[in-house]
Amino acid sequence: HELTKLSLLVDGTTITLGDVTSCSEEPLESDVFGALDALVRGERERAIALLRKEEKLGVPVERTLGLLAWQLRRLIEIQELYESGVKTSGAIAKELGMKSDFTVRKVLPRLSLFPLTRLKRGMTLLADLDSALKTGAATPGVGLDLFVWKF
Repeated sequence: HELTKLSLLVDGTTITLGDVTSCSEEPLESDVFGALDALVRGERERAIALLRKEEKLGVPVERTLGLLAWQLRRLIEIQELYESGVKTSGAIAKELGMKSDFTVRKVLPRLSLFPLTRLKRGMTLLADLDSALKTGAATPGVGLDLFVWKF
């Protein structure tokens, strides 16, 4: 299958190392979503392991922080809508402009674990970590570990 893709890519020309690399690269799938999910369930060790896996794969810490912040912002939006009286996953997803309510359905049973104070504290922790990383006051692995233990 890979050989067929490669032959179609080069269309009769010489195959280069770059051609082989572009056909064989697997898309990088993030474990950040699983890490935050584990963290919410109280599985701090699992969350740290997943974040360390990202680090070992060479995923830039900025990408990891961005994904964590994106998830926390989305959870804040869901929590705020829920507290304002929008209670169904479909209605929340529609209000947020989501194509599917899958994520909201997954989050709703655990919403009590996401009080706004905890989510906002998580955003503050991420902002502090980002600043500490940029000034050299923290290293990525230790900083993410601290985020996990403080969140």
